[in-house]
Amino acid sequence: MIRKMGVSPTALPIIALTANAFEDQRAAYLSAGMQDVLTKPLRLDELRAMLRRYGPSAAGDPQAAVTEGPTLREAASDAPALEEAVVGQLFATLPKEAFEALLERLSAEKIRLVDAAIASRDDPHRLPAIGHELKGMLASFGLKAAAEAAARIETEILTPDEVDIQIEEIDASFTAGMERIRVRLQDVDRLSEE
Repeated sequence: MIRKMGVSPTALPIIALTANAFEDQRAAYLSAGMQDVLTKPLRLDELRAMLRRYGPSAAGDPQAAVTEGPTLREAASDAPALEEAVVGQLFATLPKEAFEALLERLSAEKIRLVDAAIASRDDPHRLPAIGHELKGMLASFGLKAAAEAAARIETEILTPDEVDIQIEEIDASFTAGMERIRVRLQDVDRLSEE
């Protein structure tokens, strides 16, 4: 999806992290537009090598991941726990249109996964997988508080009522976090107009 939006591998390298270590699976990841594959269990030396190979300094821009200005937390003290560095790197890496399209997709996927969690709240076999997918997706956009609630769905044995409480936390944190991201987008627009 990212490649189809015109984001080049140089602008945003994508590295798969998977338990699927077979060569045919690796080939499938590469043909899907990823630049490389790391397998679990992740070894620190392999991760460091991958970061050296594909990180910002490899592209000739050692400051690519650095953002200026106030962090999202400084901009609004009522913001949920956001990973400002993640959000900042997305802003710095993706064209605005691609980022906005990803936000729309994120919203749709969040609804789909929350609905699946509600439908599976009595299913201890399916619920952790839904929580895992939701956690990873939310964390990828820096929505830390929502991702932490999804992690509880993934890792804890919860009653249906406790699942509902976590889903309410995900919804509230997601809404507040997306609002802060949209404010940041407006700030970027305003700065580009000056």
